[in-house]
This record gives sequence, C-alpha cells and structure tokens, in this order.
Amino acid sequence: MTDKEPQNHWIVWLTFVIAIFLDQFPLPDTLALGRPQFVMIVLIYWVLALPERFSFITAFFIGILMDEMRDNVFGVYALGLIIQAYLVLIVYQRLRMFPAFQQSIMVMGIIFIGMFVTAVINMLLGDFIWDWRFFYPCVFSALFWPWSYLLLRHLRQSFRIQ
Repeated sequence: MTDKEPQNHWIVWLTFVIAIFLDQFPLPDTLALGRPQFVMIVLIYWVLALPERFSFITAFFIGILMDEMRDNVFGVYALGLIIQAYLVLIVYQRLRMFPAFQQSIMVMGIIFIGMFVTAVINMLLGDFIWDWRFFYPCVFSALFWPWSYLLLRHLRQSFRIQ
C-alpha cells in the first residue's frame, strides 16, 4: 500500500479536551477532594502507548494550558506534567508488561510525584498549604486508571492511532 493511512491524532487531542473539561468541571468541595487527575491520566496513557509521538512537548503545552485555566503561575503545572512524562518514558517498557490494575500502583506514584512537584513550587510561592487530603486525587486516579486505560486503548485500536 503506497498511501499512508490517516493517523487520527485528532482523537488524542479530543481525549485531552475531555480530560481538561472533566478536570475543570465544578464539583462540591467534598467530591472535588477525590477528583481523579484526568489530564495526568490521559497524558500518562498516551506517553505509555505512543512515546515517540506524545511526550515532553505535549506535556508542556497541555501544562501551560492548564496553568492558564487554573490561574496558576505560568509553567508550574507544565513542569509537573513534563516530570510525569519523563517518568513514564523511563519505565514505559516495563509498565506495558503489567495488566492495567497492576499499572495503577505505578500510575499512583507517578501522579503523586507530579502533584508533589507542583505543590512544592506552589508552597514556595505561598499559594499552597500542605494537607493530608493532598493524597486523595492520587488514590482515586489509581482506582480510575484501569477503566481509563481500557477506554483509551479501545479508542486507539478502533481509530488505528499509530
């Protein structure tokens, strides 16, 4: 076959748009504490699935967009996402071998590190006070990972994203 098949990367960007919407959707304070980190989950999946296409540059631009949407200091969230992309790139070959429910433990650690970096920077800037509830999104993201992994993998296979 001489013609290249379409890559359908618009699906990837659509998943990021949906994740950003879910991340910004207003919730009551009690529910917002346990909101999974949807943007981080989607970024981890796409870096894990297609590391040569989606990694640092994708993390940077999504992070800058999230900084702007959260009215955060420019680049703080982007740095957290870049660090997460780096961590996934380091372990992606090992991480791929495990089933999704076992991957969720690593995903929780990766999300924790990204959130910790942004929290430390925000603490240094005076915008964050450490609280034990900080860990809730990491745990709920890990619980949400197997379902999001299966959904995103189904999308990738259905639309033949390469």
